[in-house]
Amino acid sequence: MPHRQDDGRLVVVDYKTAKAVDPSALQRAVYEHGYHAQAAWYLDAVKALDLAGGIEPAFVFVFQAKTAPYLVHLVELDFPALALGAARNDRALQIYAECERTGNWPGFNDRITYLPLPAWAEKRDHEEYA
Repeated sequence: MPHRQDDGRLVVVDYKTAKAVDPSALQRAVYEHGYHAQAAWYLDAVKALDLAGGIEPAFVFVFQAKTAPYLVHLVELDFPALALGAARNDRALQIYAECERTGNWPGFNDRITYLPLPAWAEKRDHEEYA
């Protein structure tokens, strides 16, 4: 949701819940969920549509813990994180364009995969049922 600061700067805000909202937990969550790519994508859209009026927009995540006391942490990603997110987006667009061009949309493979149970499950069930 866009919001303008008093200085006229457009701020795109996104609310997320998280298991924990301390900096190290949020660093991990941002990377694992690709939030840095999301932020870069939204900022590129704001710039492409010129919604910020030529002023560099900002992107702020509002992270809230899922458990009491439901702490909130406002986070703006640094330039390297946004640059890596943008690079990830560029790679995804290149792959998509190549798939569109060739008509080849690869998956895991084109054959049946032989798939055993996870070792821990096999061991547990073997102890209980064998």
